[in-house]
Amino acid sequence: MKKIVIDVCFGSGCILMGAMDIVDAIEMLKKLKGDKKVKAQICVNTCKCSKECNQKDKAPVVFVNGEKICKATPETVTAKIYEIAKNQSRGGD
Repeated sequence: MKKIVIDVCFGSGCILMGAMDIVDAIEMLKKLKGDKKVKAQICVNTCKCSKECNQKDKAPVVFVNGEKICKATPETVTAKIYEIAKNQSRGGD
């Protein structure tokens, strides 16, 4: 299975709007014992400001396998991770 690469913008606007909560949620997901497939695939990175959030109401910005998620939350990011893992396990993507 391919890795799921998550890049979380760590610019000040994204941090203020919850980027750290997203990283914490992903790290918690990686520690879950029941999700060994997902756990083995996740690679989370923090990155310098991507400038994607310069427009109003875009922060925090997260990229999951290159797909941009604006106004990301721990829930939207973990849902995307599960979606990708499910598609990969079925032979898609």
